[in-house]
Amino acid sequence: MLKIGDTVRWKGGFGTAAAKDAVVKGISKGAFSGDKDGEEIGEVAWNKLHDSRRYIVSLDNGHWAWASQIKRK
Repeated sequence: MLKIGDTVRWKGGFGTAAAKDAVVKGISKGAFSGDKDGEEIGEVAWNKLHDSRRYIVSLDNGHWAWASQIKRK
């Protein structure tokens, strides 16, 4: 499970930048792919992140990321 408080490897630049560690501050699930105004959730199974533009993760570095931009640490 990906949970708030987990440390992940994040790639900025929509996945093109070098990977850096970041802590998850929030997770939201959109009603459809590309929806940025989703429902706040506390955790999500990693295998559900296949629809990478449906989940947005807020990070402690001031950035947000689509699920495709993060990996397990």
